[in-house]
Amino acid sequence: MPVLLRRGLMGLRSVLAVLAKDFREYYSKAPTLSWGLLFPVTLVALFGYYSGGIGSYRITPSLLAVALMFSATTMPHVSLSFDRMNGGLLLLLSSPVRLSELLLAKMLGGFVLGLVGVGVAVGVLSVLTGGVPFVHPWWVVAALLLGAASFSALGLLVSLLFDPVQAVATLNFLRFTMIFLGGMLPRAALPGALAVAAYIFPIAYIGDLFRYGLFNIHDYTTPITALVASLVYALSLAAASVMVAEKRLIP
Repeated sequence: MPVLLRRGLMGLRSVLAVLAKDFREYYSKAPTLSWGLLFPVTLVALFGYYSGGIGSYRITPSLLAVALMFSATTMPHVSLSFDRMNGGLLLLLSSPVRLSELLLAKMLGGFVLGLVGVGVAVGVLSVLTGGVPFVHPWWVVAALLLGAASFSALGLLVSLLFDPVQAVATLNFLRFTMIFLGGMLPRAALPGALAVAAYIFPIAYIGDLFRYGLFNIHDYTTPITALVASLVYALSLAAASVMVAEKRLIP
């Protein structure tokens, strides 16, 4: 077997082992269940139930983006924070697991939980609204994949930059800001400064990808621009996480 292939298989085994450990140890933790699943599902149910006058074309894509954001950012934060506090992170780094494999496993945890959160949200909205349309399914898939990658990397980056307590406060500030500046309100309804600020956050572009994929409309930008911006966010946040981890986690 070629050396590169053997190393790749060993790396994949390490990534899957860390991912399995995280889901086994942290999937049932209170922060994961509350912020990763229960809160976004409750938000989806409440807004979905009372959204008759708002229009499903506006509320449904935004709710899916919000559910994806909360679910995907939670798992990396919870797993990394608990590993740092209980010494598990040092144990992993001193084992054959490389830093890149550790970070990939953490981000995959958020990625998977994000998809689970959106799946539950789609089920809830289908019951409340009679069904969720998929006009352009591949654009919905792009929103799911790029959104899960971006938000998972964001959760990991914040957890690397701050201690666990500060990370919770920072992550919650970003998440609740993105609820209101990420497409929940029409761009035309935002004052000038806030309308500009909305473009800073990745959820604006993810929400527009969902909106185009579900209803063939867009608000903040064109679908191609939203696709490119979401890809840039995913790659940039992942790269920033690696750079920060190399400085903070490696002795």
